[in-house]
Amino acid sequence: METVDRAATRRALFGRDAQVLIGGQNISVVGDNLLLIVLPLFVLDLTGSPLQVSIVFILTQLPTFLGFLSGAARRHLPHRSLLVVYQTARLLLLLALAALFAVGRPPIAVVYALFFLINFFTILFRPTKIEFVTHVVPRPSLLRFNSYDRTVEAVAAAAGLGFGGYAYQYLPLPLVFVVAASTYLVAALSLLLLDAAPRGTPDAEATPRTQVWATIVAVGRRPVPAFLLSGETLAGAAFGIFITMFVVYARRYLHVDGATFGRFEMTQALSATAAGICIGAGLIRLAQPALGVLGYLGMGLSMVLIGLNALVWPVFPLMVVLGFTNMMYVVAVRTLLQTSCAPGELIHVFALESMLSRAAQIIGAAAAGAVLSLAVVRASWTLLAAGLLVLIVAGWGRAVLFPSRAGSTAGARAHE
Repeated sequence: METVDRAATRRALFGRDAQVLIGGQNISVVGDNLLLIVLPLFVLDLTGSPLQVSIVFILTQLPTFLGFLSGAARRHLPHRSLLVVYQTARLLLLLALAALFAVGRPPIAVVYALFFLINFFTILFRPTKIEFVTHVVPRPSLLRFNSYDRTVEAVAAAAGLGFGGYAYQYLPLPLVFVVAASTYLVAALSLLLLDAAPRGTPDAEATPRTQVWATIVAVGRRPVPAFLLSGETLAGAAFGIFITMFVVYARRYLHVDGATFGRFEMTQALSATAAGICIGAGLIRLAQPALGVLGYLGMGLSMVLIGLNALVWPVFPLMVVLGFTNMMYVVAVRTLLQTSCAPGELIHVFALESMLSRAAQIIGAAAAGAVLSLAVVRASWTLLAAGLLVLIVAGWGRAVLFPSRAGSTAGARAHE
């Protein structure tokens, strides 16, 4: 049985590089989630159109289709340099947006374009960071590291979401954007503390050897990673529906103000924080497949119940369930992908995951916005549909990640 040096594992989990990746980079999540609240509220109040909320979500997510460039960039530059470039670019773009709002209200097309560019660098940043984790953290410790990383991310998200509603209601927009930009500045500066050549694994500086299309073919032939990517795609469609329609549901159906909407989102993020702490501390002792399936199941049920609900107070406990199980699913899926794919495939796999899930979010957001604007269904019904879609993924995950003994035996014989 493989043994892991405890001191080395502790250094990997709590050393300087880990602190920068977990703490320094998740500071920028505060800014990301602040903008996630402010932008749809601004567009909804400016235009009064749920369709415009969907459009802004779609336009800012279109950089997803350029996610494959993260692998190409990684073949030429080391992790740290790329991460610094991505955070600095987001900082400068957001400061430019703040300056435009300080001198007057820019055309909505300019706002969309700048957010498009900000999200472009976000798309490149994510797979680069996740691949870098596998060069810093020993393989048996990835689940714990991912749970800690996602926990701090959830805390940062809670701060951003909670502050976002109040910031939009009480602060001028230029100041809101400056506050968000300051988080990118701190994250960029913290990256300078990273080792240029991390030594967490023997091949820490190995560059991706495969092309993105070769990775897609290879992954598609393996049941577990193929399901993880496909399940993320379907779940992405559900999240696209939920993210864009929840603001309409809260403001137009429940008639809550921006501060209450922010508290809804903050409740979800705080619950996800609690789940991450429980997983990292070993209080939830479930295998990765069980974490993933139960995560999908809990998210689906909570979305369905929110869609059936017409009162304000039940949303809070349902957001607790949604946040807790969302953390379970995210940690499980990330770790399963990291451990079921070859090192040279990882940056392509996570770039592909972002591309597929966010493309599905665009489709889900567009469909939900269209049917709602055409008065085909109510906002609550779109949330119900999102939950049903996630429940389908949960059932699919149960079949793939927990195959029957007979099916496993047949598969083994076919392989032979």
